[in-house]
This record gives sequence, structure tokens and C-alpha cells, in this order.
Amino acid sequence: MHALVVNNTNNNLTYQYEDIPLPPLKKEEVLVKIVYSSLNHKDLLAFKPNSGVVAQYPMVPGIDLSGIVLASKHANFKVGDQVLATGYQLGVAHFGGFATQAIVPGAWLHKVPTNLTLKTSMILGTAGLTAALAINKLLQEGMQPTASLLVTGATGGVGSIVLAILAQLGFTDITILIHQSMLDTKEFAKYNKLKMEDIDTKKLLAKQHFSFVIDCVGGAITGAVLKMIKYGGAMTVCGNIVGNTFNSSILPFILRGVTLFGIDSVAITKKQRNELWQLLATTWAFTPTFPVKELKFKDLQTFIDTHDTKLIGRTIITNS
Repeated sequence: MHALVVNNTNNNLTYQYEDIPLPPLKKEEVLVKIVYSSLNHKDLLAFKPNSGVVAQYPMVPGIDLSGIVLASKHANFKVGDQVLATGYQLGVAHFGGFATQAIVPGAWLHKVPTNLTLKTSMILGTAGLTAALAINKLLQEGMQPTASLLVTGATGGVGSIVLAILAQLGFTDITILIHQSMLDTKEFAKYNKLKMEDIDTKKLLAKQHFSFVIDCVGGAITGAVLKMIKYGGAMTVCGNIVGNTFNSSILPFILRGVTLFGIDSVAITKKQRNELWQLLATTWAFTPTFPVKELKFKDLQTFIDTHDTKLIGRTIITNS
């Protein structure tokens, strides 16, 4: 297989395209011809030194992939099946999606749901699964379409999909936390806007504004918006683009009964994944209004060379 491989020799991180021989399939494994993968914040970190993302080297990054089964030693998959995989150890401790082929444990694979294609499944990918998890958690906490809701990181992959799903579900009272430079973007015209520059990170409690928050960025923003949640409200956090730590106090929890939920799409059960993929393919299905960049696999190395870890909308990679 042809792959973009990351190596680390004496703390010197390098990456380049390589041809890697494929080992024989083991029991329960599946050989997949990769047609699409996607580029996530976590993937970009895999190409950065000391990011802590990659567990061992050499590694083929890419936490998402979709493609066609070429060979199978797993009872649930046969040659020609269209499949997808997200999370687990892909691109971290097991060769991932930035390649022409991949050998994947059958337990990590899903057949692409009816109504989705190999391409649309990667427009969703880990970002879509994470967005669906966050929304589903708050729906379980009583969130209704009339609720006042704040979404941070609206320009990123997860945030973009969160807004698309919420629109499909009929939510209208949505505020987005956004940089001053993005205020006049046509895509966000219908939303209320809270500027990041106006967030106060020093107060122990702020005025109660939102019943629910979906935080996709983490860091200091998490601590700041936590203080703005109404009594009995709830918040999910699923990203760390702004940072891995935040400052807060116990007051939102003991004076307002606020609940903070962590969202992780890597290690959820196969049953949960199946349920969420079915929602994304049916009642939560949407037509993207956010940017979707399609990048050829041969151009991926150059793209990574010239970009930081902030992505707008979704970036998918095609091997066609």
C-alpha cells in the first residue's frame, strides 16, 4: 500500500509517502481499499512533535476511513462491501486512513448505512459522530427545540455539523461563539452571536444566558461559558483546540445545578455507534451548508506542510 508515514527518530519527527508491504490477513481482519478519509484536528496533531497523539512509530495517521472490502476473514464482511471506520486505535496505534489500503479489525468496521455514500460518511466521520453524541446527550437531559443554546467552535468540523443537525431538528434559539473576524459571514447570519473577545474569564459566575451549551473548543472558553448556564442546565465538551485546561469554580454546580458532560467518540460501544450512524443517515440527515474541502491524497503532505491545526468546516481526502 502507498501511505503517508510519520516517523520519529531521536525526537526528530518526519513524514513522507512510502510503499508498505501488506502482511497476510489474520482471523477477524478485513482488507479495505480506501476511497475517502477525512482530516481532523487530531490528525494534524499527529504530524506535530510532542503532541501525544501517536502511540508508536512508524505510524500512518488518519482516524477515519471509508472504502470497499477487498478481502475478509470476518464473518460480517464480504468482498465488495462498502464500509467505514472511525476512532478506536486508527491512526494512533494502528495504521489509519492516510493510505491507499488498510487492514482493519472487523470489529472496528461498519457497513455504510443506506442513504449515505463513502463520501458523505467521511464528510461526517469522527466529527459527525462526536456532534451526534453531544446532541444526543443533551436531548437525554431534556433539551427541547425551544431551548436557548450556545455552540462554540462553530467554524470547525464538529461545530459545523452540530449546527446542521440542530437546524434539521428544528432548533432556532442558537447562539454561536465566534471571532470578530467571522461576524459578517453569510453562513452564520441566522444565528445570535457572542464574540470571543467579549467573554469574561475572571468572574466566578456570570449572568445566566443559556440552558444548554455544546463546547467544541475547550480551554479557557469552557470555564467561561460554564458560568453562563442557566439553573439546571447542562453542557457537553468535546474539543481541546483552545487548550487542555480551564479555570472554574464549584459555584455553577452547587448554586445552579449545572451538569458538565465529557464527550468521547473513540471508545463508545459498537451498539452506540450503530444507533448514531442510523440517526445521521435518516432523521438527522442534512445537506451541508458549511465548507467541505476535497483534497487529493497525493497533495496531503503539501497541505499539512502549510497548515496549522485549525480547520474550517470539513476536509475530506480522496484516493480517486
